[in-house]
Amino acid sequence: NSKRVNDIKTPVGLFDIVEIKKTKEKFTLLFDELGKIKIVNCKDDNLYLRVAKKTITKGKKFQLNFQNGFNLLVDEKAFKKISVGDTVVYDFAKKKILSEIPLKEGNFVYVIDGKFKGHFGKIKSFVKYNGVTKDIIELELDKATHFSARDYCCSS
Repeated sequence: NSKRVNDIKTPVGLFDIVEIKKTKEKFTLLFDELGKIKIVNCKDDNLYLRVAKKTITKGKKFQLNFQNGFNLLVDEKAFKKISVGDTVVYDFAKKKILSEIPLKEGNFVYVIDGKFKGHFGKIKSFVKYNGVTKDIIELELDKATHFSARDYCCSS
């Protein structure tokens, strides 16, 4: 989040941006198609944050809780528009949400866990299990149909 880090033990999470000031290079952490950690060059300061939870605080403020532990206060309109599981494109330099990417049929997703970790796919349909087990998404990956848990998919 644009803060200088000197401790080499500071962890880096999925989609975090690491900038090297001397070389002016920026990198983001992803998984490759084998599920191994991969560092990729990136051009902007935009973070892709997956909404894990929505909360209304005691002071009637609207808060989005993201998968990486980051929290953001938003107005009521944005709070109602964004759903759990959606991805928010956030610009740290401007400190504002640039766009929302909903988790819906026809959109592309990046699989962040499970058998297909590191793959990009297109959502074909949703299978809801009403709390018995995790909801499933039918994905088109590499021109074949596969299933993955909804919690493992980040809209992109």
